[in-house]
Amino acid sequence: MDISRFRVGDWVLVAAGAVMLVFGLALDWATVHANGRSYGGARNALDYPLTGALAWLLTVAAAVLTFLLAGGVMRAGKVPWTRLHVVATALAVLLMLLRLLLGGGDEQRIGNQVVTLGRGAGMYVALVAAVGALVGALLNLRAEGDSIQAMVSSLTGGRTRPPDATSGRASAGDDLPPPG
Repeated sequence: MDISRFRVGDWVLVAAGAVMLVFGLALDWATVHANGRSYGGARNALDYPLTGALAWLLTVAAAVLTFLLAGGVMRAGKVPWTRLHVVATALAVLLMLLRLLLGGGDEQRIGNQVVTLGRGAGMYVALVAAVGALVGALLNLRAEGDSIQAMVSSLTGGRTRPPDATSGRASAGDDLPPPG
């Protein structure tokens, strides 16, 4: 394995994946609040299947694949790995943002106590790791001479705006020709 071929984006993505791998499971994702006191929680990424575990899996998988591809252990072939990494890590960031918006969980009444699950440190660290992985994937995309605009353009067939139905030309807002 030749690690001298690693680009900056590779290192950033692999480091973010390692942070997500360890701290996404080791740190508490929820804190328990009962009777005005806070206690540590015991939840981690796997306790939130869609917004936690899937984000964790996407980030760690992108890091592992980047490590294998950059180290020469795995060949890229015709698969656009960098574009797939951008999509996977962007989805992980969105899922983590959703998890933060939703919080740790619902309020529950246990006897005469109201127990609330708050956001723990693990959620914030996992969000930072997912954002770091996205930054690494975007750095790799840029290093390959690719861009988000080119990705969108390839999905839409090169069209960014539908043509005007009456004239067949692009709709209003396009650049006008110079005056004659």
